[in-house]
Amino acid sequence: MKSITIPFLLSLSLLLLSCATKDAIAVKELRCEYAVNPIGVDTPQPRFSWILESPLRGQKQTAFQVLAASSKEKLQQDDGDLWDSGKIASDQSVHIRYGGAPLRSDRTCYWKVRVWDNEGNPSKYSDVAVFSTALLQQSDWQARWIGLGPGVDPKSAKGYYASPSGQPRGADSVRVDSRSTLLRKELSIDKRLQSARVFVAGLGLYELHINGRKVGDNVLTPAKTNYSKQVLYDVYDVTPMLRRGDNAVGIRLGNGWFNPTKKWWDWHQQWFGSKRAILQLHLLFEDGTSQIFATDDAWKAAPGAVVKSCIYDGEFYDANLEKPGWDRPDYDDSDWATAHIVNPPAGKLTAQVMPPIRITETIAPVEATKPQPDVIVYDMGQNFAGWARISMRGDKGTKVILQYAENLGEDGLIDPMTNNRAQATDIYILK
Repeated sequence: MKSITIPFLLSLSLLLLSCATKDAIAVKELRCEYAVNPIGVDTPQPRFSWILESPLRGQKQTAFQVLAASSKEKLQQDDGDLWDSGKIASDQSVHIRYGGAPLRSDRTCYWKVRVWDNEGNPSKYSDVAVFSTALLQQSDWQARWIGLGPGVDPKSAKGYYASPSGQPRGADSVRVDSRSTLLRKELSIDKRLQSARVFVAGLGLYELHINGRKVGDNVLTPAKTNYSKQVLYDVYDVTPMLRRGDNAVGIRLGNGWFNPTKKWWDWHQQWFGSKRAILQLHLLFEDGTSQIFATDDAWKAAPGAVVKSCIYDGEFYDANLEKPGWDRPDYDDSDWATAHIVNPPAGKLTAQVMPPIRITETIAPVEATKPQPDVIVYDMGQNFAGWARISMRGDKGTKVILQYAENLGEDGLIDPMTNNRAQATDIYILK
């Protein structure tokens, strides 16, 4: 019995060793600038990273080779026409700086990696990863900043007002327009489209729409910066959203941190100017030709249904002021104003590569009470940052008020004391 069992165990262990040696080390989870297949990388020498997997204990990387190519087909043929690092003796697998041909703006790069293990055996190449570049030079921007405000905003020597008292003595030079701004323009596509990438920023906050649909799942974008030093823009691949024939591009602007009401100028908010946006859409056609569609003084502009918005005080929305179809190509904008060319903010345009704010969860109330007539208190069961979503039916002009707080009073009503100076109130007018 023993003479049969021992050879069987030896053969099984040899089989396992053979399988382990065959794939002793593998390259997984490729990252470029900490992100998976990022779009809009704004550095000419992005950094690559990867992780290693092995069934063997004590295994390690002793060398690596990176191939980067201008097409997936070339990379699959091991043709690194942009960069072939060759075999580099190193155990480093993070912050490997791109060292190939100079990268150009709005280009796509495909890359893969293989490594050598501690026995000097090469791994298989990793799966293909990809990244695209943003607009690497400020001179790549052909678009103009547009809005409904004046061409030149009054500014202090710092480039912004930190308090109402900082305005010229005896003058109230800034008129803050708290209404949302809608911007739109149509374009016609008469060729087969290969790709479409849009570069866009809206200050204070923006939403981008194409053919009646919101682009992306970002909210409250772009992130807050010192706008006199840096302005963040987003990059989206919008190829599936465009069609042959007539198309419409729309931008909705809110106040955000750029155009706050004077109440907050001396408390975490400074006034940098009126709302404005810049957009550049790059179209590449299958015949090899290209086109750039950009914001200019041919765009149309009008106030939106948001009468007032503030990070701290909330939003006033009048549904009777909606403009149905404003972001579609068949909309009549003949009574809209022509958008103004406005001065650009002083800050450098920089791609927003950090993970954006997104809606990640829907929370249902755990309890609803009615402490007074026409007042309903919803207990959400937790603190969170988000929006209230309600459905209602009522007469035209009916005002619905939503107030937010962290605590309840003894009378069962919310206690807004912890809101400090913030009104934290939304108003909705039914249509």
